Amino acid sequence: MRLKIKLYAFLLSLLCLPFYSKAQDVDVPEDYISELIYGINLNTNGGLIGGFMLKSTKIIKPKVYRSIGIEIVHVKSPKEIRITSPNTGNSFIYAKRNYLYSFRPQYGRDIILFRKAPEEGIQVSGIFAGGPSFGLVVPYYILYNSSSGIRSVQYDPNIHTSITDMLGPGNLLDGIGGSKIILGLHAKVGMSLDFGTFRNSISGVEVGVTVEGFGQTPELVANPDTSSTALEAPNKRIFTAFYVNIFFGTRK
Repeated sequence: MRLKIKLYAFLLSLLCLPFYSKAQDVDVPEDYISELIYGINLNTNGGLIGGFMLKSTKIIKPKVYRSIGIEIVHVKSPKEIRITSPNTGNSFIYAKRNYLYSFRPQYGRDIILFRKAPEEGIQVSGIFAGGPSFGLVVPYYILYNSSSGIRSVQYDPNIHTSITDMLGPGNLLDGIGGSKIILGLHAKVGMSLDFGTFRNSISGVEVGVTVEGFGQTPELVANPDTSSTALEAPNKRIFTAFYVNIFFGTRK
């Protein structure tokens, strides 16, 4: 008899479990209405540290947040080759013409897929965002030993033909005056994992894919003689990359 009572109680608890979970979702308000996060960006086009990010989100309906942010990243060409000067031992990027820094204002949505319990677990969110891209193209300078002495100049494949006379990279500020801006668009899709152990703090990673295109093709490395079909033009207008954002922040 006692065993039957325990069995009935167990079955009754199983039947009530979905209603209990639903009641929890209804009674418990959203954990936060807004958050502000910042962090560093690593991506397959940007080297060791690709750039920085800043994002603010605000709730618009349960589990859905509007996001506004900006990313500043360094975009490199996969054709870049770093070599060492035989005379000075300084390393520089051979045939590089320009740097490209992309400023990406973003508007999007953060959708909570799995909510974590207070002060434990992991919150998983889907990330969708996009917006305009403002590409800052900055000339890349090298130190070159010419007949008039050692000068800091922008690499020109028609003039700087001797690798032994390339002594290293020039000063980054040398090219600022020759910078120009190109316009484009970008979009990204990803997933955010929040490991924060406190209710009002955030720490985690965001992983995903970005696609970015510009109206003009930035000349990141010098074009080879394209009269040969065996040579592929090294510069392009559309860039795709896998990225990881390591972020921290607060919510309220």
